[in-house]
Amino acid sequence: MLVLLLGQPRIFFSMARDGLLPPIAAKVHPRFGTPHITTMITGGVCAIAGGVLPIDILGELTSIGTLFAFVLVSLGVMILRLKRPDIPRAFKVPGGPFVVPICGALTSER
Repeated sequence: MLVLLLGQPRIFFSMARDGLLPPIAAKVHPRFGTPHITTMITGGVCAIAGGVLPIDILGELTSIGTLFAFVLVSLGVMILRLKRPDIPRAFKVPGGPFVVPICGALTSER
């Protein structure tokens, strides 16, 4: 849950800057420079989930969410390399744009 509290507000902030969420989610606190709206929303949801759900279910949900994010990143890398091959890359992985992302996605399933 702590990982969600630290990372999720920044992900929502980035999504709002890209136009995927309403602009209010991209508001930054004038003093602290943090996305305070998304931090409060994420904190509220985590507090409710932590107060209502048993700890074993919370642990499973956190693990499933982390694995699902890794699957999305693995598949997203593959899709980006296919759709935008012209983007400069800092490094290349062995096996080309298919082997490593597919192996990463498959090994993340439960």
